Amino acid sequence: MREVAVAPFQARVAKWVSSCLGLGWVDNKPSRNHHFLEEALELVQACGCTESEAHQLVQYVFRRPAGEKKLEAGGALVTLNALCEAHGIDLDTAGEAELARIWPLISTISDRIKAKPQFKPLDVALPLQRAAELLLKDADALKQCHTVGGNGDWSTEPDALAAHEELLAVAAALPMVTKLPALTSTTNAKLDVFSRVWSLNGDWMTCKGCKRSLIASRTGEELGHGAGCKHAAQQHPWKQLIEILTGSTT
Repeated sequence: MREVAVAPFQARVAKWVSSCLGLGWVDNKPSRNHHFLEEALELVQACGCTESEAHQLVQYVFRRPAGEKKLEAGGALVTLNALCEAHGIDLDTAGEAELARIWPLISTISDRIKAKPQFKPLDVALPLQRAAELLLKDADALKQCHTVGGNGDWSTEPDALAAHEELLAVAAALPMVTKLPALTSTTNAKLDVFSRVWSLNGDWMTCKGCKRSLIASRTGEELGHGAGCKHAAQQHPWKQLIEILTGSTT
């Protein structure tokens, strides 16, 4: 008896999406992005990942340049297989079982998906970014008021230190919408030159010559170098770094 050829899993999934939602949804890239991300989050949630960990990874990923789609798809597939291996899941069996389960539910799933809101990340992210900026400003004000000379000595103010760290943690958990362009060899060279003058320690930028520092929340201010510092002409380290990374002039 001849075996009936089975179409590749990806082709069968595409046929299901087309049957369920129509041809327009098969190529709807934003929708496909959001649905994949939703399912990926539900999977890692089921495997024990916390909301806090997910937010931290979002921050980590989106503060780097975007990758190449085929490479990232391969990486996603490899890590999905590795995750299933760690949790004792047969990925091929799970995929076939899910596709078989959802075929009879086309009408129900179609209505549910089409009723979902279309996400507009910037509508949410812009106010949250402003909130993060205000939290960082409050954290800096707390530091100026409760440490000796505003230099970070919290030895006599443990409660204030705890409040300061909590403000920074909440600010770090909020999304930032600034997307950096892909870095180039020119950017790398500029960063190399920059690193010969400045060192970054947390939210402080320090001159390697005179050791004076400027906090990130005072990006628009000048750094007053020590007498005779060989880097005295460079007074805006944060502005300089922003210009290197974004390619813009502020």
